[in-house]
Amino acid sequence: MKEKGPVFIFSDKYQVASELAFYVKGQPVTYCVNLGRRMNQYDLWPGLENLIGQNAIFVRTGIKPLPQQLRAAFGRCEEKEFELQTEQNKIMKSTVFKCYDFRGVEPIIPERF
Repeated sequence: MKEKGPVFIFSDKYQVASELAFYVKGQPVTYCVNLGRRMNQYDLWPGLENLIGQNAIFVRTGIKPLPQQLRAAFGRCEEKEFELQTEQNKIMKSTVFKCYDFRGVEPIIPERF
């Protein structure tokens, strides 16, 4: 995706966003979009507002569709499901979306901690 311009990485869960920040090659800045969750540290840091026009990777735990709010925030998105088996034979599933042409998302101000 980098051939088509800058790419940012984000999730809707702070646990996933922080794991991506640590384990992705180069330890990129990651973001946690608020789709109605409680406040976390990501809400105190700069967010998605400065990333208009960029492409993105959005990661969700489990096999889940792209939230409508995010579908409207991009020109188009492609979905891929992943399944990982740990050494303890636990199956972990994730859905990863390649999203293009970020248009912005209406910020939700957290009302609880």
